[in-house]
Amino acid sequence: MRSNLKMVPVLALLVATGMATGPSVAADASSPVGRWRTYDADTKELRNIVEISAVGDTLEGKVVERFPPPNDPTHGVCSACEGARRGKPVLGMTIL
Repeated sequence: MRSNLKMVPVLALLVATGMATGPSVAADASSPVGRWRTYDADTKELRNIVEISAVGDTLEGKVVERFPPPNDPTHGVCSACEGARRGKPVLGMTIL
């Protein structure tokens, strides 16, 4: 598996979108594989569930559930993303 340094872009994306991470369910405390909650950095409210899975010798993380705030100003799309992901739906987005 990749080192934790490879997870920096994902964490940067979550921070850039105003979220912090915390574990939801993990089968093995030494592995990032499992479902993770993301929280709004300001309100501390639950925003997403990201599922991280092993695909061969790499990791893949996908947004599998969203909990947007009322009157979500992003309308469910990633306005903080760059390139091809900008303006795409966050739900179902592979972020790792």
